[in-house]
Amino acid sequence: MNPDLTGRIEEISIEWTDDELRQVIDNGSQALKIQIDDNIKNDMICDSFGNVGILQSLLLRLVEDEAGIEETQDFNTLIVNPVFYDNAAKGYANQLDGLYQQFAQTLSTGIRQRKKKSTGIYALSMEAIVNATDRQLMKGFSRDDIYTITNGKEPRIKKGNLKSVLKKLVELQRPETGRSLVISYDESIDSVFAIDLQLLFYRKHHTMKWPWEEMAEEARQQSLFEDDDEP
Repeated sequence: MNPDLTGRIEEISIEWTDDELRQVIDNGSQALKIQIDDNIKNDMICDSFGNVGILQSLLLRLVEDEAGIEETQDFNTLIVNPVFYDNAAKGYANQLDGLYQQFAQTLSTGIRQRKKKSTGIYALSMEAIVNATDRQLMKGFSRDDIYTITNGKEPRIKKGNLKSVLKKLVELQRPETGRSLVISYDESIDSVFAIDLQLLFYRKHHTMKWPWEEMAEEARQQSLFEDDDEP
């Protein structure tokens, strides 16, 4: 966000492979003299979406909170109960609830503060984004795909207007207040990404009614699908 750094910094995407995540589990297991069931390992790796931070949070909840292991064991200890992992995943999702409630509230408030008659374009765009596949949000959810979905629900949405809406999604998350971005739009490849991969885990393990679902219905009733021509 500092313009003085333009041209001096470069974003580096760090994504862990499944094998690397599995090695993290194995290294910690060896140190604690524990053995985690392969099915639980596979579930944790799948739910980590290539992010070692998510994996570590799940491991802490599984090993400490559910299995009650806080130090190296005297004898090799097995963790095989699938309920332990289910509880760990739900607990971590509940922990994230406040974060994504705030994200949803901040973004929806920003949408309502823009031109009222463009509310529906924003609402249907966000509805499409949070319902996109994991792969789309990790690799890029193209404006073409978003347009296909939103225009299919509301023919008044135009592809050109959609680009200006996607570009504004970053500022509507108010990063200047210190909040981390959850989603972003890369104009160079015309696609939306999930910057915070915890979002993918959260929506898998926690059911939430996003505020833009209600906004989209309200927009349909009031025909709020005009161009967003605000600066």
